[in-house]
Amino acid sequence: MNNPSESAKEAVLRRFLLGESLIGWRFKPTDEELLSYLSMKAASGSMHFEVIPEIPAASFFDDHPKNLVKNQTKDNENSALDKEWHFFIDGDEYFEGEMVKDRKVGQGVGSWRSVGREDAVIGEDGKVIGYKYLSTYFTTAENSSRPKQTLWEMQKYRLSAEQVNLSAPVKRCVAARISRRDTKASCMD
Repeated sequence: MNNPSESAKEAVLRRFLLGESLIGWRFKPTDEELLSYLSMKAASGSMHFEVIPEIPAASFFDDHPKNLVKNQTKDNENSALDKEWHFFIDGDEYFEGEMVKDRKVGQGVGSWRSVGREDAVIGEDGKVIGYKYLSTYFTTAENSSRPKQTLWEMQKYRLSAEQVNLSAPVKRCVAARISRRDTKASCMD
């Protein structure tokens, strides 16, 4: 510890914020925890410590998911081993409940396609605290008219109307969990 008055917990947090490796530590929130972080973010626009990066929707949907992940993990060599990554997407239309079935990425390099329907996330008290839906990433091959499904998936989360206080200023963002399904292939398609 650098500071004698610093507790062990504060020392761990300081090391994390400085991008130092924390042996055995992984950020893997449940749906309820992710919605709790989103609620704090929406209410204040910031958090005491930023574990989840915030990206404007235009930037988020401007690149292949492997590049989003690469940019998030470049400062932390251990997080490159993670199998899921989290983002706050600022200005996404899903905040209002609008599900885009086929969201083009960049200059047509691919698209996120929604799979299935929106599901409610139920809190410990049995009430709906938010919603989520699943999308799969498709690439567009130069010599093919048919998009190719990849191993990349994204779950988007939004708060329920009861969780958002619209009478106060609110950050209009959603949470996203990106993951890459396991496969024997070693490439990051």
